[in-house]
Amino acid sequence: MAAALGEMVAAVAKLPGYDFTAARLFLTESVLRDAASYEAVVLAYRRPKPERAPFVEEALHQATLVPLEIAERSAEVGTRLEALAREAPSKVSSDVDTARVLAEAAVKGALANVRLNLASIKDKAFRQSVEKRAAAIESK
Repeated sequence: MAAALGEMVAAVAKLPGYDFTAARLFLTESVLRDAASYEAVVLAYRRPKPERAPFVEEALHQATLVPLEIAERSAEVGTRLEALAREAPSKVSSDVDTARVLAEAAVKGALANVRLNLASIKDKAFRQSVEKRAAAIESK
């Protein structure tokens, strides 16, 4: 929704250089990717206990990467919305403000999912890589 609002504001204000289409499409498709990664975790846990560990680990990797990518893209959208806010006319300021809050909520929610999944992942190198990427998002 943040990217869609950004797209709308840029069109209404006739501001070139603010194309949010790719981000909107990526984030819309990510809803399906996130649901599929969750389903893979559920299926991995349904396996017989003696054989499930590697399947759960792999499923958790994917269930962590999807929200991490969502957080990264949403943070980019937020940054672009900040720039848009400086140029957009006041008549669309509430739309830009709403979009910025939505982008921030998407980042926070996605990173909460990342942290939750990381707590169950045993692969130290993977955890460190994800933690580094998450920290880079939070430092912006």
